[in-house]
Amino acid sequence: EQALRVGECPRWLTLWLKERRIMEWALITACNPHSRFKSRIENCRAQNRLRETLRQMGYRFLPAENRAAPCRNKGRGIVPWPPEPAFFIPGLPVAKARLLACRFAQNAFLFGRQGRAVCLRDTLVSIPYRNQKMTGRARFSSFDGGNAELGRKAAQKSGWVSIYAPPMRSMQ
Repeated sequence: EQALRVGECPRWLTLWLKERRIMEWALITACNPHSRFKSRIENCRAQNRLRETLRQMGYRFLPAENRAAPCRNKGRGIVPWPPEPAFFIPGLPVAKARLLACRFAQNAFLFGRQGRAVCLRDTLVSIPYRNQKMTGRARFSSFDGGNAELGRKAAQKSGWVSIYAPPMRSMQ
């Protein structure tokens, strides 16, 4: 079991990526869309749809798990966030990762490049409309009750951790 932490650049991951000539990766889940708790069955169905989507896109992936530290939620105190199954997807560019995360209604995903620190990327969406750019920021309701910038900082401070199976296992 290997850990990825926001802001860190694990040596083992850099070596693993170099050996395979992979420049970038993403870690995405389909569970608990928009940071709203769903049943185990709903999360399982969503995760299966993500798996099939990745296969149709031609990406190989490893099973993973998102783990987040308990977070402060306005009006509810400290709220534990349950571990979520996810997929580590080597070779997935950030633009495609963001689209995929948006498609599965995720507020954020982990992304990294060979030799660089792990980043928590939000699903910022820009929509051109009548010569104007309308920008909407994803909500981090699980961290701060809705303020995306504070939510991103809370995730980074809390040491948002994602764990995935050792790279020696075969990809799906």
